[in-house]
Amino acid sequence: MNYKQKIEELTQKGIFTEEQAEKLKGSSSKEKETESKSTRYFTLELLGIVLLFLSAVYIFISVGSAENMNTVEDVAHSLNVPVQSGLTVQNSFLLVFLLLVAVLYLFLYLYAQNRYKNFWHMTGEIRQVESDIHERIVIEKELTKTLKNFLEDEKKNDVFVDTEENSTVHVMKIIEEMKKAIRSQKEKMKALQEECKRKEKLFPDTLAKLIGKLPYCN
Repeated sequence: MNYKQKIEELTQKGIFTEEQAEKLKGSSSKEKETESKSTRYFTLELLGIVLLFLSAVYIFISVGSAENMNTVEDVAHSLNVPVQSGLTVQNSFLLVFLLLVAVLYLFLYLYAQNRYKNFWHMTGEIRQVESDIHERIVIEKELTKTLKNFLEDEKKNDVFVDTEENSTVHVMKIIEEMKKAIRSQKEKMKALQEECKRKEKLFPDTLAKLIGKLPYCN
């Protein structure tokens, strides 16, 4: 049950007045969540461009060498050492090496992107829990005011019936449930913050820093 649904439920039960409900909903709309803006780096993108450039240069040189090898030469010059065979082996080795580097780079890039998104997802959860705590605290404060008004009315009328139907008893129980929920959410937020801070220092999660500035865990 979200914040507005909880307010509507308490209003329907007569615990909150329409005026209180509008006030609480208004306070929720004013509480704008300030999300951190992601600052992207282009370290891996630049590295990829450099690798692509070097690969293009290598292929260009290899093609030029292959054309020179196919040129008809004088037999007297070709009776020397078989340099062409050695060049072919060398070219094949470099080609395999470049392919391995390309695969490694692609894996590194995708993994870093995944870790970066996970950090933002985790901090999004922290912000959501923080917002839930704030909303519950707002409702708890208003419930406390309502309880105080109920107690004052009962004191004036000199009437107090300790039953489930009694408004004062009902509000007390709701306040207690709200306090338990707030404690539970605070524990959840603390656990998420600790996990986020731990991953900030843990390899290979630190690779996310190559993609951009990490959001704050607090």
